Amino acid sequence: MWSQPGRYPSGGPVPHSLDVWRAAAPAIDFIAPDIYAPEVAYYASQYHREGNPLFIPEIKPSVVSANQAFWIFGEHDALGVAPFGIDDSSPEQDPITKTYAVLRQVAGLILQHQGKGTMKGLFLDSTNRKQNFELGGYRVEASLGLGGMTVLAGFSVGQKKTTLAGGILINIGTDEFIAIGKDYNLTFKPLQEDGKTLDVDYLEEGTFVNGKWLTLRRLNGDEGTGGGDYGFGFKKGNQALLTFQRSPTNDYRIVRFKMYKYW
Repeated sequence: MWSQPGRYPSGGPVPHSLDVWRAAAPAIDFIAPDIYAPEVAYYASQYHREGNPLFIPEIKPSVVSANQAFWIFGEHDALGVAPFGIDDSSPEQDPITKTYAVLRQVAGLILQHQGKGTMKGLFLDSTNRKQNFELGGYRVEASLGLGGMTVLAGFSVGQKKTTLAGGILINIGTDEFIAIGKDYNLTFKPLQEDGKTLDVDYLEEGTFVNGKWLTLRRLNGDEGTGGGDYGFGFKKGNQALLTFQRSPTNDYRIVRFKMYKYW
């Protein structure tokens, strides 16, 4: 019944017929999906294949899609992501506005790292609260952070778990990373143990101006940087922890940090 004219897929370039389209219509540069189904990760991976870069001209408009966009760019080297009906709401109302604002700042950096295996996309929600991968010589675990967290004397107060987070992690050099997003934590463990203790050397919040990193402020240990146990001996195992500080306007942030080891 599915092969009858007028019924799905009616000859359309859906995942299981995409290779047929690419073989029979080589003049088409690439084929792009409209994604309204909840299985965004599945469809993104199906359309991102050799010879067919990923571009998403339509995705369901929502705060979920605004966070998934980070994962799509970081994980699938996407050309672009656009929610449907973006012209039906004001920039202040559409959650994708804040996503685009921070992506605009790191667009050059993302292009530089596409296809090199030095970039990972992050998307976490109440169903998938953790994401594990290897990057830059480390085993990394991303997990949902604490929304509205206030740190007082090394302890976090007023904690409330977030239910959604998106971001990108880029390995820009030996032991050095750029993280984009908010509301998630990163735990780093070395792939090769050498008996040394791992920690975060420094953590800077900043932005890119004409392709150059501009530091806005350097954070201390109680703000989620070096001394990953906040200096109170809570650290377990040889790992380093990085946390995002929530901005007053709840915007996404860009942080640059570096690992170091010591005896």
